[in-house]
Amino acid sequence: MTETHLSSGSRIPPFSQPVEVFEVGGKGYPTEIIIRNGKLLVYNAAGQTLIDNGIIQTAGIAARAISTTKLSVGASAFTHSITHTALNYLQTQFYAGTIYFANGDTGTTSDWLITTSSVTYAYYNNSTEDLTFTTTKSEAVGEGKTLIAIITPGSVWGEYAAIEYQSAPGTTIDGGNITAETITATKLNVTSIDASGYINASYITTGIMSIGGGGLAPGKLSFLDTSGLEFGKINYLGIIFANDKGVFLHNVGEAGNPGLFYMDTSNDLWIRAGSGEKVNIARNSDSGGAFTFDTSSGIIKCDLKGNYYLTGSNYSDGSVILKGAVAFWGDGYASIQTTYNFGVTLTGDPLCFGMGLGVIDPINSYETGLDTGYTFSTTDGGAANEQYAQQFTLGGTSRQIDAISVLMAKTGTPAGTMVAEIYADSGGLPTGSALGTSTALTINTAVTGTHPAGYSFIGFTFSTPISLTASTVYHLVIRTIGFTQNAGITDLYWGGDAGGTHTGDGETYNDGTSTWSAIAPATVLYFRIFPYNYFNATTISATTDFFTIMGEDPTTTSIKLRFVQQDLANAFQLGSRYGVLFGLFGALPA
Repeated sequence: MTETHLSSGSRIPPFSQPVEVFEVGGKGYPTEIIIRNGKLLVYNAAGQTLIDNGIIQTAGIAARAISTTKLSVGASAFTHSITHTALNYLQTQFYAGTIYFANGDTGTTSDWLITTSSVTYAYYNNSTEDLTFTTTKSEAVGEGKTLIAIITPGSVWGEYAAIEYQSAPGTTIDGGNITAETITATKLNVTSIDASGYINASYITTGIMSIGGGGLAPGKLSFLDTSGLEFGKINYLGIIFANDKGVFLHNVGEAGNPGLFYMDTSNDLWIRAGSGEKVNIARNSDSGGAFTFDTSSGIIKCDLKGNYYLTGSNYSDGSVILKGAVAFWGDGYASIQTTYNFGVTLTGDPLCFGMGLGVIDPINSYETGLDTGYTFSTTDGGAANEQYAQQFTLGGTSRQIDAISVLMAKTGTPAGTMVAEIYADSGGLPTGSALGTSTALTINTAVTGTHPAGYSFIGFTFSTPISLTASTVYHLVIRTIGFTQNAGITDLYWGGDAGGTHTGDGETYNDGTSTWSAIAPATVLYFRIFPYNYFNATTISATTDFFTIMGEDPTTTSIKLRFVQQDLANAFQLGSRYGVLFGLFGALPA
């Protein structure tokens, strides 16, 4: 083949300006260059145009710079579903799959078990319509061939062969915009990917990503839903969701203020207040704070309950713990003592303070016209599980209840226990399962009065408050357990009015038929229904039942509270519910 060399400074007629080097026919150079009508045309041995009217067609370009209106590389994009298993350092099992070309064509491949001792190239051969394997790279590329994978054998036994899949995603550079499935670069400077400044990708893998800066607006990383709408973002303020809730690294508008939320090296969680020196913790349903921590004053406030916990030297270098309100049953005496456990161990003995209030008014009751005692008699000849019920209708406000009392008396020493239960209504009778069951009481211990003159109210407490709906009918049931009547010897009575004016009658249960029925028209059994959150749900009468509170025998874990009637002749009545406010001074644990 003839080689023509035009050296620098020479001219190609009829041009007067010198040219640099043209090499034709040498190794790696085109076989023919034609200059026609001011255009440079370069052809290879097969007559294929390499440079034609500004269009470059080549396997690779090495240049300091390329200026072009549009540069397209790898237009025949493809993807595939071929998978493999490396069996050892020489053998690889390829599994059947499909190749999907950008023009819509597809090709299928078979299962192949390949043993390689050197680098091997797997390519799809259009002629055989299957994979072909070669150790010569030039044989794996070219017309009708698509390079799929490069197989590199391991060097020692136990080191598996490495498989590197290839792809031709089809990359286009057009007017400064890059459209590509993958961009690999040592450094990539991007002013704008598109007009909105967004990067649209399935994923981005990078060691460092800097967003914003350079005189631009503060950067952010946005998360979009399937409709393209932003539902979350990460910016200099923190992690923020569409409802403006999230983890803020700084206070809004105060980028210089830490406001940090973090875990330290001792695995302690820190929430650092902003310039307002307050930290708020709220329930999911609350817009305001449930707890407010004032870091400047040392006050911890429970906004939902109105409790304050103040750290500081208020008493014996201690703190104030305001417990709030509690309720208790009357026991027939003018003085009642109970033990209150703190739940924490204080560093010093506490000092109790407080004020007694008075009797809690029930939200529903009937206790007039006592004329009859209804005995828990055996209804089926030998049952030991007798029940009575009284219907009541809740008022116009939905409430929770945690206590009831009923009027009872006994004869002898009846055995067994009893519980109070609340049932829903169906046709004026109890139905379904109990909505709540009280703590069991021992009958002979709880009921102290003897029929017919010794009736008194007996209180039952529910450990879990029961939620009742406004203007809804319910039934209060007293159920005995392990009790069997012996008429005139061991009886249990529920006092009532045979001609009552209450809406809803009393009912009795037949154990033999498992059915409820009304005792008799206008029969009402005495009862009281007490609210759970009594300060918000009802009133407290303090005119005749006002009492005081004293603390006795304090320890670091508990204190005895004594409630004392001002008039010692005025006892805490059985079956009555009393409310009290009290608090404690004491040093909190470190």
